[in-house]
Amino acid sequence: MTAKRRPPRPEWRWAWVGALAGALIAGVITIKAISSSGSSTAVIGLLFIWIPMGLTALPCALWGAAIGHVVTTRGKRRDAGRRSKALFFAAIVTAIALPVYAGFETWRGLSLQAEVRAVAGMEAVALDAALDSSRWNHNKFFLGAIARNKAAGPAVLDRIASLDDPELFESMGSMLWDVMGLDNKGIATMRVLARNENTGAETLAKLAAHPRVHDILYELLANPNTPDSVVARWYDSTDYIAEWGLALNPRLPLHVYERLSRSENLYTRMNLTNNKGTPEPILEKLTKDPDQLLARNAGRALERRQKSLQPTSYLGKPRLHSNARQTRTTPSKICLNIFVKSVLTLPFSLTAALPQPLVLLLGVVAAPFEGRDRPQEVS
Repeated sequence: MTAKRRPPRPEWRWAWVGALAGALIAGVITIKAISSSGSSTAVIGLLFIWIPMGLTALPCALWGAAIGHVVTTRGKRRDAGRRSKALFFAAIVTAIALPVYAGFETWRGLSLQAEVRAVAGMEAVALDAALDSSRWNHNKFFLGAIARNKAAGPAVLDRIASLDDPELFESMGSMLWDVMGLDNKGIATMRVLARNENTGAETLAKLAAHPRVHDILYELLANPNTPDSVVARWYDSTDYIAEWGLALNPRLPLHVYERLSRSENLYTRMNLTNNKGTPEPILEKLTKDPDQLLARNAGRALERRQKSLQPTSYLGKPRLHSNARQTRTTPSKICLNIFVKSVLTLPFSLTAALPQPLVLLLGVVAAPFEGRDRPQEVS
């Protein structure tokens, strides 16, 4: 005698639908975040897209099962026992909780997004007032937008640097909301602040005494406002982060530039070609570097300096319109360009793959039609 199989509960269908919907939404959001990222390694995230999809599918499956339980047992409440009634009300709470939480987070995200966009266009006085009155004045995205603003004064930047918040040293990233501004690489707030040209020397010295100074060392040493007594600690450092920052500082002693030009790190020497304070003898030495790209950049840096010393025409140099849109290359655009080029070159690739007799036969067939639509030459 075989036991009868219990039919599956009707909530399972609702659970599967909820899980599938949640996974698809998470996948779309993740792909959008990857395509808008400026990191060169962001595309690798496509290999791990199943992680956010799976994590989102679990609560969505529970939510779908709760809705299914409410729908399927709505007319059977009166005959149900005390345990079934408790389960029914628990399902109602679960079915309502997720939309309420999603709505609250959406409202918070849109509010933060509006604040960050408003801060990006503020002047110095408005920035000071926003830092006092905004309810987001401890949010790393809001503070990062202030630190990126070129109108931010030394006093405002010093107030941000005085905050004791480890999150300000962490990289930023948002998959849903446009709160990154033009910084699509997610640079930490303190790194942006340390690189700001308006940051005062006292603020930079305060950051140099922070336990996590190595997280902002590159920007700290590259900023010309950093006191010489602070920068001098790393004059002889062989740490590549320290070398990269020093190579961009235009206020270094000659012997430091000479040491950096002999560095084994390619990017240290490359940064010297982008530094306006690098002495010309150092650049002339770098034009003979074994790396051809570095040598070319050093030569171009010397040419730019020579052109800057020449008198310019009264007409001046042409400028781009102030409202001209600046486009940026993202991994999604690169993939799209590769796909378009592949489609356009497909006919030529197929022709090259055909046997030579078949190509000749096609040429013979197309010969009578060649030039039919061309205008006749007049002798």
